[in-house]
Amino acid sequence: MALFTLGFISSCKKDSEGLTRLTYFPVFEYNEDITLVANGGSYTTGAVAKENGVEIPISVENNANFNASGLYEYLITATNSDGYSVSVTELVLVHNPAGAGTDVSGAIEDIGRPERTGVITLVQGTKNIYYCT
Repeated sequence: MALFTLGFISSCKKDSEGLTRLTYFPVFEYNEDITLVANGGSYTTGAVAKENGVEIPISVENNANFNASGLYEYLITATNSDGYSVSVTELVLVHNPAGAGTDVSGAIEDIGRPERTGVITLVQGTKNIYYCT
């Protein structure tokens, strides 16, 4: 019995060393607000991705048409050295800055449900784009 126990103890070795290590996921610095671009203009993201404080490459996908007013998404992706990807989205609003509009800003109330209220506000730097809160 003593021989078996001795053999069992001596056959164990540390095989857990070097099996684990830290993974640093990409961290982004990017514009979290909506960016306004006039029709016919252009936009290039200023996003930066870092892995453990070191800048890494990014890829950018977008469907922006700067000749058509609308809200467009820029999907920005970075992959770390371990193959893990992280993505963020920037929003770009293409608009016609010369477009005239009726000022509709102010308080609003749902006639059927008066407890539902809000405010319509003009987007700063525009003449005809509003948002509701």
